[in-house]
Amino acid sequence: MYGIIVLGVVSLFVSVRVDQYLAGLVVYAAAVVVAFGLYFYVRYSDSLAIADERERTLERRASHLTVQLLGFGSLFAFVALFILDATGRPSIGPTVETLLYTYTVFWVTWGVLRLWLKYRS
Repeated sequence: MYGIIVLGVVSLFVSVRVDQYLAGLVVYAAAVVVAFGLYFYVRYSDSLAIADERERTLERRASHLTVQLLGFGSLFAFVALFILDATGRPSIGPTVETLLYTYTVFWVTWGVLRLWLKYRS
């Protein structure tokens, strides 16, 4: 699976270098579709396994730390920008607003999925 993804990425970079961007995108998109198809086949097949319990624990810890670092870091950055904006320094523009909406959508999605996983029957 990883080899297919690497092939897609390499073909995209090579196609950019030789001015064949569309061809590289097509190969990359096909590689991504095949890799995800293979991933879901292996994940939901009874006879095959992607990872054991140690890998799942490591994945959970890495995901948790990533969300905490990016979440708390972004929250601190947004509060600092709002303070700057309140003091009269223009710091909230369209880009920051878009990032704030993206941040909100991320956390709402995370919260909904967490509640769904917690209360599903």
